[in-house]
Amino acid sequence: MFCEYRIRQVGEHRLEMSICGKKIDPFPLYISGYSSEKVKIEPLGGGAPGQPVQFIGELFS
Repeated sequence: MFCEYRIRQVGEHRLEMSICGKKIDPFPLYISGYSSEKVKIEPLGGGAPGQPVQFIGELFS
């Protein structure tokens, strides 16, 4: 399964997912949205421009 969402507002969000009316656990899923202006991403190894890449982020205050 692949899920993509786009937020319009920075902050906490509640994400509810279901297939054919059946809720998918964990339900609901709480996620946080951040301002892209405040996110710094350093070069990632193994990526290609215009292609998806997976990484684990760290939050710095």
